[in-house]
Amino acid sequence: MQTIYKCENCGQEFGDWQVCSAHENKHLKIKSSRLVFPLYDIQPTAIVVELSDGSIGRFELAGVMAFPDEENSLPAIGSSAEGHEK
Repeated sequence: MQTIYKCENCGQEFGDWQVCSAHENKHLKIKSSRLVFPLYDIQPTAIVVELSDGSIGRFELAGVMAFPDEENSLPAIGSSAEGHEK
């Protein structure tokens, strides 16, 4: 029987845990994040994220759903978005 090690970030498989660990450490990690709110508003319009390499990204909010129900819920991260409207 062979042991397979899987990267927790991208799913790539390795036969050696040290090689897998070194690979996992190459993935960027979120160092910090914050929501951006317009003046006098309660809904954020963006998320600013600082990554482990020092780079900063700004992700703009395209829309807000009040409370998704099962019929209109968002797909889980990494799953297919098939059947969901954009």
